[in-house]
Amino acid sequence: MASVQYKQIKEMYKNSSLHSLADQYHYREMVCRRRALKWYNLVRWLNFIFGDLSCKYGTSITRIAIWMIVVIMGFAYIFHLLQNIDYYNAHYFLNYMDSLYFSLVTYTTVGYGDLHVVGDFRILAGIEAIIGITLTSLFTVIVARKIIRDLSR
Repeated sequence: MASVQYKQIKEMYKNSSLHSLADQYHYREMVCRRRALKWYNLVRWLNFIFGDLSCKYGTSITRIAIWMIVVIMGFAYIFHLLQNIDYYNAHYFLNYMDSLYFSLVTYTTVGYGDLHVVGDFRILAGIEAIIGITLTSLFTVIVARKIIRDLSR
């Protein structure tokens, strides 16, 4: 029942062009909907991880930006530990800055080709690229939504 109340309040603020307050009630509505599910339900946990933790159900630019930085730096650390990256087809000992460069290039799916993963750990670069595409798209959607709402005032 609380989610229905939060939805009505959200709509009221949204119709009054008070979008920041509408976002707060949207977040509360989504948390109530998630908590209404059983604790062992997979959808509840996916909602929590991908909806709440990542971007606060599409209302937090800051949270998604922090996740973007964490993913880039985390994969850089993993690549630095693995030391499974070649530089122009020759094995090269990476310092952390080289790993960070490779992680950033992989995250943004630019892929210059000067550094590349070899062996079985190539899947990590692919996973980082998929995460990068997803988080960058989500960031773009959130920013565009906020800009469009501000222009329509």
